[in-house]
Order: sequence, then C-alpha cells, then structure tokens
Amino acid sequence: MNSVSLIPYAPLPCTTGARVIFLKHLHFLNKQGRCTVASARQLPVGGGWGADIVQDLKGQGFELVFRNKWGGSSFPYVIGMLYACFFKILKQEKAFGHSNLYHRYAFPSDWWYEQTVNKDIAEIHYSYWSRLPCACPKVVVLHDMWSDLMWEGVRRESAELALADLIVTVSIEDRDKLIQRGMKNVHWSPPRVKPLECADASEVCVVASGNHHNVEGLEWLKSSTEKMPTQVHCYGSISDYVGDDDRFLSEGNYAASSEPYEKCGIVLMLTSSGTGVQIKGVEALAHGRVIIARKGAMRGLPSGEIGWVEVDSPDEMVDVLKKAYRDRQYREKMSLASKEYYKKYLESEVVDRRLLEKYRELL
Repeated sequence: MNSVSLIPYAPLPCTTGARVIFLKHLHFLNKQGRCTVASARQLPVGGGWGADIVQDLKGQGFELVFRNKWGGSSFPYVIGMLYACFFKILKQEKAFGHSNLYHRYAFPSDWWYEQTVNKDIAEIHYSYWSRLPCACPKVVVLHDMWSDLMWEGVRRESAELALADLIVTVSIEDRDKLIQRGMKNVHWSPPRVKPLECADASEVCVVASGNHHNVEGLEWLKSSTEKMPTQVHCYGSISDYVGDDDRFLSEGNYAASSEPYEKCGIVLMLTSSGTGVQIKGVEALAHGRVIIARKGAMRGLPSGEIGWVEVDSPDEMVDVLKKAYRDRQYREKMSLASKEYYKKYLESEVVDRRLLEKYRELL
C-alpha cells in the first residue's frame, strides 16, 4: 500500500492526544508499505519540525513532504492569519470550527492533489481539510467534531465530510452522530495502546496536560470536603496547577508513557468537558488499573460494559478512592474489569486488523 497522510504539525514528541492518534495511523500505514507524511514547516499550522524530528521519522522509513506554497502575499493565507490573530486576541476559541479561515486555507488544493497522485490511500487528519480533492481514495481521520464545541454548526461539516470515501472516528459517539446524519462510510477506530501487566499498587494518580479542561477537573476535585486517604500524584503539565495543596504531589513530566500506571494502581479521571476520547483513559484500561471517573470523563468509549467506576461529585470520588486505597480485593476486582473491557473493545491488534480491513475495501 502506497499512502500519504496529511497532518498539521510534527507528531513527535508524543505529548498530546492528537500526536498519539497521528502516530497510530502513521505507524499503521508504514506497516502496510510506503508512507509519505505531508505537513507544513511554518504558519499557518505547521510547527515542531526540527531537524531531529525529521531525521527520526526518516529513520523509521517515512518519506516527508512539506507545503511549498507559503508566501506572505498569498491572499487566503493572509486572511487566515488575520482571522486567527483577531479571534485569539478576543480569546474566542469557538471561532475555530470546521471552516475557520486559518485552518481551511492552510494547505492549497493543488499542492495536496499532487501529493495524492499515484497513491493508493490519502489520509487527512481533522475535518478542516476534508474538502480537499484526492487522486485516490480519501480517508478523513476525525479527531473531534468541531460542531459540538464551536459556533459554526453542522451543515458544512457534514457536507464536506461526506466527500470522503471513509471517515475514521476516534470517538464512538462521533461515529453514531455521523450515522444519524445519514453517512454510511464511517468506522470507529479508538486510540491504540498496547497492554501491560502491572503489579498491584495502592498509589493514586492523575495524568493530564495543563489545558483548561484538565485544570477545571483538578479544581473540581480540590473542592472536595472529604479527607483524602493518601496524596495524589499529578503527572504531566497538570502538575503545574497543584499549588500549595498538600493533598497533591507534583510529579511533572515523565519519560515513558507507562510510568504513571506502573507506579500507581488507581487512576482518577477528572475531565468531563471537551470532545473526542481522553487517551489517558485508554492507557489506564490497557494497564489494567482501577479507574475512578467523573461523569463524562470516559466519553467516546462504549458504555455497555463498564470497566471503571463513574461518580457525580468530588466527594463521591474521594469516597470510592478510600475503598480502593484500603481494599486490595476491590482493586483486583476493578483491575480485572479494566482488563476485560480493554480486551473486548480496545485490544491493539484487533484495532489494527479492523482498520486494515476497511482500508483494503477501499482498494
């Protein structure tokens, strides 16, 4: 399979959920044959393409091509940059929906079409560029449904997503929404995380970035009036927001993605707002950990057989935490539930096999 994948910025270092999805698909395509990564090295979008990142990906067998038509006087780009500056200054993130000018015109149609000639599959990440023409079957990897968060609405988003030969959603809820809109070419493919057997541990952690959704979740837990049975280890840039609250330990960044889960047997999921799937929840399931989740934190995953405990309030979360911290048998029971859920819905080899079947149908 000879493929090309359009991503907005460098996939390394793998520090965000978006980069996890980029790498999942890039490695998947690389296994099937020749894969070209298409992106931009300067605004609009772009960024992160240092020489070390470029050499790393080339060393893994990827070919790289970068947008070559940026020019300071190019009308669509200038308008897009002005649009972005205006709404950023106003702090109106809701202006960056599916067809916002900054993203919409970041990649020229003719440049992208050239990259798809003599390819078997053209993969586009995010809905922003789903309108772009392709000389081969087009796959749009839908990280988020911007119509859920932004001002614009669903009309153009739906019309342009319908141009794809296949839409791959990260969230099962997004798949169902698109099917309800009448789309039939939709496949749910969750984040791929390899399982790891971990020894029982009573330590507790929160793993998150410092975005405003996660910070709100941390503040939500801080509002609990219940006494914590132990300190909570905070991994990632969310640790910058611990402050002087001695109920939490600031662990900062970590080298290996498995580190928090190997050390901590109980994972708190605090972020209820936002779209898509929280990668950290999938990681916790893959490691067979006890998961105590605020309602909505495990969104985007099948809810038929729950592999976690869901709570409505911070006090309820601390109550469940006390039980999990003190009762090893309870931890073992919940760990087994996590493992069974992972095996049924998220097993990495099954995720790959089902995705490959869909791509082969296109060929």
